[in-house]
Amino acid sequence: EEAMSGEDLCSQNPDHPEVKVHGNAYKYKRFHTRNNRATTLFNFRIVEPTHHLNNYKKSFDDWVKKNIEVRECVKFVKKADAPDNDPVCYCRNKRSVHLRGRTIEMPEDSTWTQRGFTERTENTAFGKIMFENVEQSIDEAQYMRIAVDYGNSPYKEKLNTLIKDFWKLDPPGLLISVSGGAKSFNVSQDICASFQQGLLNAAKSTDAWIITGGQYCGVMKLVGDVIARTVSKRRIPTIGIGNWGKTWRNEKLLIENRRSDAMDTTYYPVEEPAKGFATLDPNHTHHFLVDDGTTGNDGIEYGFRAALEMLICEMHKIENVRLPMVCIMVEGGMRCLEIAKGTLENGNTLVVLKGSGRVSDILCYCFENSIEIEKDGGKKERILPSESEKEIKKLIQKDFGKYNIEREMLDLVLKISNYRDFVTIFSIHNPEPLDFYILSSLMSSANANVMAAAKMRQMRLAITWGHAKIARQFIFSQKLYKFSADELNQLMFFSI
Repeated sequence: EEAMSGEDLCSQNPDHPEVKVHGNAYKYKRFHTRNNRATTLFNFRIVEPTHHLNNYKKSFDDWVKKNIEVRECVKFVKKADAPDNDPVCYCRNKRSVHLRGRTIEMPEDSTWTQRGFTERTENTAFGKIMFENVEQSIDEAQYMRIAVDYGNSPYKEKLNTLIKDFWKLDPPGLLISVSGGAKSFNVSQDICASFQQGLLNAAKSTDAWIITGGQYCGVMKLVGDVIARTVSKRRIPTIGIGNWGKTWRNEKLLIENRRSDAMDTTYYPVEEPAKGFATLDPNHTHHFLVDDGTTGNDGIEYGFRAALEMLICEMHKIENVRLPMVCIMVEGGMRCLEIAKGTLENGNTLVVLKGSGRVSDILCYCFENSIEIEKDGGKKERILPSESEKEIKKLIQKDFGKYNIEREMLDLVLKISNYRDFVTIFSIHNPEPLDFYILSSLMSSANANVMAAAKMRQMRLAITWGHAKIARQFIFSQKLYKFSADELNQLMFFSI
């Protein structure tokens, strides 16, 4: 960057965001900030040589169009109760937004199915995104509309290429998946503050990536807010995995609808969404928007999210031991239980914030009151005494009675309780902060398996994170395993 004032840049090229320095054309960006007197200033930052940007953009655009597809409804079936002036299909999209020239009109008595009536098509929504109508936001996040199919194994290499080669994210030392309440989110300020500070400390000390649902509400907004306040040379990768069909104003994200002066950037308004939709959080660095060809179909993104989390852990193996992952649950509903169950079944750990309400408190009650029994064949299982089961049913009825899911939720809670060694309960009244419990959960879960590979992995994590206290408490305190001289030499070289 050259020592050049904003006035010089304006006078040199007031209409086009390009400036020549030493004969080379550079792109620059103008943006608003506020000083201590709250007056608006114009700042300029030279970003990159224009010809480099153009070459990169063309390469990225071509690659995405060849490799990352979306889903569109291509067989229109008019709903019986839809108006004639702009009828709605059973995919819940209007005829006017179906693929022009490719959509087939089907008889109204046709049975619409997602598998038979949608197809994968060329991507029309990806690139950089700038958020409007908000004081604080990430400067140029990335977004990608993506077909729900990409959660399946054949597409792992394409996701790997996108993340490593185009988004160029630095390798993480930990993956933190955050799950919790969205719009029905009623958590005390003390718990919110403890969660935000603990999450930030854990992410910074481990070079973590964070994954959430990416919405501008509930626990996802809490994550975005604390990331936005972070002053650090390294921007913590915070990846939102949302639902394209439930994203408010998603038509703004289509490349064809970009502003004429926006070059390669999409401008997206942060505003209150209509019922059943969600606005993207402006402080996540990356957004995946999972698409099954419908509008308003709930929960389609969860399979993709689980697959992506597993892929990231596999991508960043160290000596055939995959990257550790921890899921943090704050409040939440039925979907959070399903995410927690999947997390534990995949061998990862769960941290539950006690006192945050709803599902989190129901789980904590179950863990604290269930007992372990031995069934035929020596298999162990946790059950609730009859009085405790009655109490947990009351808790479910209180928070979720109108949904009629008492039996389903209770069964799911009991299944999760069988993973007690992989679950850590955190309360703001605990002697250590949340980040200590996040990191120690990865240690205590592995203590159930004291094989050499597990202990060496634990030690490498403790060295990488610089947490001697965790090493003392969870590794050296265990007398079941003793490090050999060769292993200690390996760890010394690793630390150097």
